[in-house]
Amino acid sequence: MSYAYRNLQNLVWLILVAAVRALETRSGTFLETDLERNRIWRQPSDTGTDGKITESFGVKVDLNHPDAFQSGSGSVEKVEFTTLDRIRRDIDDSAARGEFIRKSLSNKKSPGEAARIRPGRRVLQDSKHIWRKDETGSGRHLQSARYESQISITGGGYSMQISIGTPARTFTAFADTGSDLPWLQCKPCKSCFLQPEPIFHPATSVSYRSVQCNSTFCSQLYEGKNFAGCIPDCKYHYDYLDHTHSRGDLALETLTLSGGGGGPILRLPEFAFGCGHDNSGSLNQTGAVGIIGLGRGKLSLPSQLKPYIGSKFSTCFVNRFVAGKRTSPLFFGDMAGPSGPDVQYTPMLPSSSSFYYLHLEGISVADTYTSVNKAGHLSLFEVTDVASSVESLSSDYVRTILDSGSTLTTLVPGVYNSVIQAFHNHSPDYPRVDMSQHGLDLCFDVTDVEHPKMPDLIFHLTGATWSLPQENTVLIVRDDDGRGVLMCVALSQSKIEANVIGNIHQQDFHIVYDEDQSSIGFARVKCHTL
Repeated sequence: MSYAYRNLQNLVWLILVAAVRALETRSGTFLETDLERNRIWRQPSDTGTDGKITESFGVKVDLNHPDAFQSGSGSVEKVEFTTLDRIRRDIDDSAARGEFIRKSLSNKKSPGEAARIRPGRRVLQDSKHIWRKDETGSGRHLQSARYESQISITGGGYSMQISIGTPARTFTAFADTGSDLPWLQCKPCKSCFLQPEPIFHPATSVSYRSVQCNSTFCSQLYEGKNFAGCIPDCKYHYDYLDHTHSRGDLALETLTLSGGGGGPILRLPEFAFGCGHDNSGSLNQTGAVGIIGLGRGKLSLPSQLKPYIGSKFSTCFVNRFVAGKRTSPLFFGDMAGPSGPDVQYTPMLPSSSSFYYLHLEGISVADTYTSVNKAGHLSLFEVTDVASSVESLSSDYVRTILDSGSTLTTLVPGVYNSVIQAFHNHSPDYPRVDMSQHGLDLCFDVTDVEHPKMPDLIFHLTGATWSLPQENTVLIVRDDDGRGVLMCVALSQSKIEANVIGNIHQQDFHIVYDEDQSSIGFARVKCHTL
């Protein structure tokens, strides 16, 4: 490299830094001093590092539950939920997410079928049964009322903020361990849905550039079956079951991640993402402008961070019923791993899909153990087209997915029936209540019980034992006026040939996804303290 060319590079670098300092005015702005202080990446040099990390580093980002979303725009409808509404929504979200998983894993696609499928927003009507005291004194009963529960494209997942471009602009996107390519809406719009923030315009960023068709990124898009041609540069498409779609340019931009509050800032100079000019669907019902894929594909955010800080990341979801008021931390890099004597690790099983699999060998309820093997359970499955879609993770055991977008944990029918029966057998003699119309098969009236107790639930994993506290295994259903209280087992029956561990069972556990070590680690903590 010639001396004159190096001087030109340095001059361009100084001009870009000056432009950022001149144009960025909001608090928490990413400045050169932050780059130097945190050593995230360096300007190109003769050493050939080209921005690679030279020392350990990590970053924390805040995750927001859908309950926490506050609209600043009339385009997004804010819905107030009662406790029973939330639980019914959680159940419906889990069912919708299960359908997304089933479709995503199925490789039996017709030529016109979507490459990535996820259920969309819909309105469900049902009878809301509220627990009331019988004025005759003969007991309690459920009173019925009509209600509508709104289900979004993102299910029960969490959102995060990202900053794109130079100068950086901040957007809200859904963080999904079951997706890969990140995308957001871009101008000019052929078709764009309403969103709270102004739509990103590539012309306003000095760091935006399109991806050429002979690039590695475009090849990875083709491998993921979301390649939409070269006219003239690399194009992508994502289509969903409810006719939601995003189509546009595969592009490179500067991505900035920060949890705010003066914490570390991470800047990724060549972040590949979908810049969607043709978009439709129901994300506008949630305030999100796109999706950030945290899955195992080559274009997911963890995979793109790997050359800089490694692909390791971790989540820690706060308790479900305070999630509307508190954020949950998402960590990348060296900040991701839990530490201490209580950390346990289990193998991350190989997979060609985006999802994270672990080996669940059995489930204990009190002293009753249920083996999670295929013998005796396979014939009970209602869906059989998924079996050939993912390589056999084990010849003896049912697959188990650890998923951020599901709410309730769902178990395959034979395992589910055995576990529910064990809960019934070992539970105290509380009065039973039928809540099956809401998708909860085992509920008790605990209105007059000061400190209700349920038996312990333990997941037996390869090399680890995951003991779940009661607040992770039951749902407390309260009447609007507080006069009646139900306690229900937080499990649902799976409609696919896989168990799915949802985010309610993950709450207040620091869970690390370490692709390099092919392991998943976890430790019990109070997530709001991290």
